[in-house]
Amino acid sequence: MVVLCGIVVFASGLIGYIISKKLTKKATFYKNMCSFCEKLEINIAFLQNTLPEILNKIIKENNAEIGPLVSSFKDYINNKQSSVLFPSYLKDAEKEEINNFIKAVGNGPSTLEEKLIMGFKAQMESRLKTAEYNKAKNGPLLFKLTTFIGLALAIIIY
Repeated sequence: MVVLCGIVVFASGLIGYIISKKLTKKATFYKNMCSFCEKLEINIAFLQNTLPEILNKIIKENNAEIGPLVSSFKDYINNKQSSVLFPSYLKDAEKEEINNFIKAVGNGPSTLEEKLIMGFKAQMESRLKTAEYNKAKNGPLLFKLTTFIGLALAIIIY
């Protein structure tokens, strides 16, 4: 019986830890999206590289968090796949927002592209602030709450 109670407490704590890690991943994702927008903006404004060249550079130098999204973006632009692959922790509205940006970028003159990228970057920065706030506020709270629920269940079981 004691072992079962220990398993319940451990499992509930693990669930809380996994959920809080998703909040951390989301904040990291938005931070990387802001960095992606900065790199796009610099390359379009100053270096005037083509979009595939820019994406190849970003894929080579970026980490595992945003690299697959940029690679998927590149394949989508080159018509190698029908849609962009998003991380599972993003909500549908967030996926739609990023997808709309991906469809719009690369279709106009560089001045319009810069404005589009700057607007999208502002949205990502806003989402980054929200994600960091949620991570700082809710991450530890979720872990403690799920562990507490596990303890309450263990007490009920015992």
